[in-house]
Amino acid sequence: MESEGEDIKTGRQLLREIHADMKYLRKKSDRVDNVLFGDKEAHIDGLVDTVAKHRKWISLDKKIKYSAAVAAASTAGAGIGFWDNLKHIIKSLLT
Repeated sequence: MESEGEDIKTGRQLLREIHADMKYLRKKSDRVDNVLFGDKEAHIDGLVDTVAKHRKWISLDKKIKYSAAVAAASTAGAGIGFWDNLKHIIKSLLT
């Protein structure tokens, strides 16, 4: 008879632990949801909203970096060509 009582106690304890774990997981899930999608009641934007708002600025930043890289490459190419031409002019003057 004692073993049945212990089994019931063990079963109840197991249910309490499962319930506590579920509450913990629900709390974590809510926090992840708030980070990703924001909290409308608190007027806090989530990651998804923030990225959507800044998408045009992110795109513009990429275009600026690409343009700067192209300009740097063009300038370097022109500089190399200039120095190469100057070298040939000096060489022809000296010979």
